[in-house]
Amino acid sequence: MELTMTPTSSPASSPIPVPQGESLCFSRRKFAMEMEVLNLKIISQTNLLGNIQRYPQYEETELFQVEQNELSILQGKRDQMASAFQSIDPCEITGCPHLSCKLNSKTSSN
Repeated sequence: MELTMTPTSSPASSPIPVPQGESLCFSRRKFAMEMEVLNLKIISQTNLLGNIQRYPQYEETELFQVEQNELSILQGKRDQMASAFQSIDPCEITGCPHLSCKLNSKTSSN
């Protein structure tokens, strides 16, 4: 017996599919939480690279380049998610604490 799954949204519409029936408010909160986790990863990666560069025998090795590429990937993903977040309609439930929830997208300098 073969099971097939159909996507709940097209890949072109959003980097993170939103299951059908999910409220806009829940979608925005979930997306914002995922962005916060991604921001923490970016901060950690930036700190790692800074610590490597402070090492007395620092050389820009292949490993350093791999870590720097990882940071670029994370930053690109954050930018893509920030754009996708803007396409989610705001919550319209009167009295909802997330009525005007905004994305707290932190940018870090390279």
